[in-house]
Amino acid sequence: FIFVQSGFGLVALESKKKYPNHIAGVIMSGTPINSNSTVAKQNEAYFQQHADAHRKKIDAERRSAWAQKDHSNRSFSEQFINWYIRRDAPRYWHTPDFDCTPVWQGITMSETIHYFFSTLTPSTDTTQNLQKVICPVFLAAGVDDYDCCPIFWKTVPQLPPRMTISMFEKSGHWPHYEEANLFDERIAQWLTQL
Repeated sequence: FIFVQSGFGLVALESKKKYPNHIAGVIMSGTPINSNSTVAKQNEAYFQQHADAHRKKIDAERRSAWAQKDHSNRSFSEQFINWYIRRDAPRYWHTPDFDCTPVWQGITMSETIHYFFSTLTPSTDTTQNLQKVICPVFLAAGVDDYDCCPIFWKTVPQLPPRMTISMFEKSGHWPHYEEANLFDERIAQWLTQL
């Protein structure tokens, strides 16, 4: 079984399509249906339509503050992590002003991540040939995940035949972190049912 967070769930699904005998199951948390400009526009529209006024206010303030600062003297890793912690918290977390600094403690992001998200994932449509993913798939989807909007998996035709979409009401992009006990319970129940 592979456990993956966010866009890396797309890699797990593509791997299962290419190497059907190597993966027994996939557990995804916060995985988008794809990672490209079309999905980004869809997610932005969802945020504008569904986020409450308080969340939108924090989001606007943080984006404005971010745009006014010069980030050129920071490494890619520093920019990415600060962008995640400061600018985009209202789109990632159930609590819109949550400080996720401890999550990123001691982590350095490789520029390979930039290549992954700017070149590899936009050129891949993971929704194609999902019927080839015949292993069990569990998706943890936070209702306040406005960056990846995993809720949109419910609209994808021909999902993997053994896919379970589990909604987390008090989570954003990280249900395994924000509702850890409930996440563990649901995974245990899902495995038992298998």
